[in-house]
Amino acid sequence: MAKVGTSALESRKLGYLLDSDVVVPNKDELLYVAVQQAKALYDAGYRPPLKRQFPVAGRSGKATIRASW
Repeated sequence: MAKVGTSALESRKLGYLLDSDVVVPNKDELLYVAVQQAKALYDAGYRPPLKRQFPVAGRSGKATIRASW
């Protein structure tokens, strides 16, 4: 049985949100809070993780997949 959080507080109780997640009760303040959070991450030195490379099938794999259709 799936549970749906009807509010941010209920979602937090259900474990869908972390205690560290920011909840903005007023939608008119959402963009302002998001920009402030992004600036705080930048000031703290946050950098996105480097993209990892992963193997793919390549041309021969693509041909095999197309041939199986």
